Amino acid sequence: MPIEERRVPLPRFVNVVSLRMQTCLNSRKRGLPGAEQLRYLPGEEYNLQIRWKTILTFVSIIVILTITPVPGLPWGQDGHRIVGALADRELVGSRAEREVRTLLQPKETLENISFWADCAKGYCGELTEEMKAFVQSNPTHHHYHYTDVPFQRSQYIWKSIGTSDDDIVVLLTQAIRVLQGKGGSSDNPHYFTRRQALLLLAHCVGDVHQPLHVGSAYLDRDDIFIDPARMEDIQAGSVEATFGGNRLLIDGGRSLHADWDSTVVRYAMNRAHSDSVLSYVDALMTKYPAHEAMTGEPTTWPQLWVEDSLQLAKRVHEGLIVQHRRRITDPKHGDQWVWAVTPPPDYDRQSSTAAEQALVRAGKRLAALLRAIWPE
Repeated sequence: MPIEERRVPLPRFVNVVSLRMQTCLNSRKRGLPGAEQLRYLPGEEYNLQIRWKTILTFVSIIVILTITPVPGLPWGQDGHRIVGALADRELVGSRAEREVRTLLQPKETLENISFWADCAKGYCGELTEEMKAFVQSNPTHHHYHYTDVPFQRSQYIWKSIGTSDDDIVVLLTQAIRVLQGKGGSSDNPHYFTRRQALLLLAHCVGDVHQPLHVGSAYLDRDDIFIDPARMEDIQAGSVEATFGGNRLLIDGGRSLHADWDSTVVRYAMNRAHSDSVLSYVDALMTKYPAHEAMTGEPTTWPQLWVEDSLQLAKRVHEGLIVQHRRRITDPKHGDQWVWAVTPPPDYDRQSSTAAEQALVRAGKRLAALLRAIWPE
């Protein structure tokens, strides 16, 4: 199938305004009838041109933002706060709650530190001194939040396609070992402090339950989802990565990744008639009262959670209609392929239900993990 490269036309109002303003300018320059009605003062033509350039610049920014896929924050702040708040509730009165408090600063909770790791990426404004020190010591920290296993697979196998030495499974395993008191270089090659380990767990346990931070789509030259057999095919360009759905655009607009980060969470909150994170957490604690049961060595749990999320990632991609690729220029990443996708009917409702259940599992599993690290 030939690759189709499409140009995105400017909105119609831009062309209309351009035509009218250019007509006025040309009339003034050429002395055509009607030019005197413009009543310019000296220098006003220049000012009008400047104003027109400003308008065009503003419109261009809007168009770029509309067609450029914007990487979403994993679950968004609301999603992470929900996970942290659920864990806070689950730990009330436990030894784990007391141990967590020794690592947190006054007024900090699992809820309000749950997006610290995203803030360290610069998403929340200026970095604190603590964040700056973390970033300096962890130059690959952006990789800690995800792994890109092809969504068709059922298992996470380290060193296979989409995995890395700094991916979310490796990160979670190391953070757990640090809080277990295993601080040697083999257990903790990133040299996380105990506080850093907790900050990362509070965030990345949420991330690993976001299906597009685990299962990623790859497409062949015919724009068909494929489970790539060789990394060399990706490097050669015969298979293209979507980076967790960031290059799949729902109806050509927001990315599939951003949809799962934020849109489906807000949809779930609206369905529960909740206007705040805490009221939603109240509703979830009532709706899902049972604790999450986890057994075995806690350092093996992240891989189990990844495999759960791979199952959900299959449902995320099921029924998507993929259009032919088109090339866009991203201000940060340069030229890249994107694909418009059309979801099946009732996708938002079904996705919001799945996302709600994933958030609950994440919050309760975070609490179960901390209780396992610090048993009674």
